[in-house]
Amino acid sequence: MSEKNSSGIRTDGLKAMGFEAGTVVFSSDPRFTVDDLKTAVFSTRYSSRVTVPVQLSHDDLVQVSLHRVHVVFAEDGPTNAPAERPKTYHETPEWRFDGWVEDVSSRFNGQPVRGYIVGVSDDTDTTPCRVYIQLISDSADPDGEITYQDGDDRPEN
Repeated sequence: MSEKNSSGIRTDGLKAMGFEAGTVVFSSDPRFTVDDLKTAVFSTRYSSRVTVPVQLSHDDLVQVSLHRVHVVFAEDGPTNAPAERPKTYHETPEWRFDGWVEDVSSRFNGQPVRGYIVGVSDDTDTTPCRVYIQLISDSADPDGEITYQDGDDRPEN
């Protein structure tokens, strides 16, 4: 019986979040609050988009325009729990989103994106825990691994 390597396990976890195989998923601390997210969804206009800032890599902080946000209630508890164990869910939601980079100063301007926002830990928090984002590619390998890149990492001096 073969064991999955850590990149295979990470790929499975990122696929479960809705990401496509054969591409890069960037992860970073959010540069926006829950109120910023609400404003980007409910106050945007066709002629005047409200965006949220998302860190792709240490060099690329981009503005993202959202066009679809989906609430996800993540399962709480161990992933290897027995099937007979009743399922419980986090009280606060997480969010999946689709959108595009709307940032004329970025080399990624106009690029479609998919993302996942790990929710706040309780009702008093205003900043989500983590944001994951993927640039949508026409040439993604559906059988490939997902490459993970931490956007908060800084190059060594």
